[in-house]
Amino acid sequence: DGDTVPVRVADLDDGAAVAIERGLTLALAATPPGDTRAGILNDLDLRVGPNTVAGQFSIVTGGARPKLVFGLAATTFALADLPVAAAAPGAGAKAVAPARSGRIFAETPVDFSILRAVDADGRIAIGKLVLDDGRTFDNVKVQLALAAGKLNVSEFSAAAWGGTLAGAATID
Repeated sequence: DGDTVPVRVADLDDGAAVAIERGLTLALAATPPGDTRAGILNDLDLRVGPNTVAGQFSIVTGGARPKLVFGLAATTFALADLPVAAAAPGAGAKAVAPARSGRIFAETPVDFSILRAVDADGRIAIGKLVLDDGRTFDNVKVQLALAAGKLNVSEFSAAAWGGTLAGAATID
């Protein structure tokens, strides 16, 4: 339908770029290694709207699940600039906000089955993360590993509200 353009690592020449425009500009430039079957993108430069992400990304196959290995960094990253598919209420129906229970987390169960689809090992660094509502977090750093459905965020840190948030988390 013209909404997507498939791109294979083998199609990228040294420093080549692919751009897709349809209300959103997506550009990718990378330097693949000599053996493009490895699924490795070095010197990655990915732009989604005004957001620019640089680093390395690879997909390792041959195991029980594909494994994503990455090191990504962005100077500024605004979530409002990402394309998000929104589900519209039925025709003529108005969306009704659920009643608040006073709990921090929603009472609706969260489906974590997607964590079993791939394994991952990576790090993300963002100089300034801008949330949809305009709030910001500075110096965001995340180190994570995902194996057999278990997500281990061994490091999380961000500067906000005049201090630093730091911690670790595991979802199993």
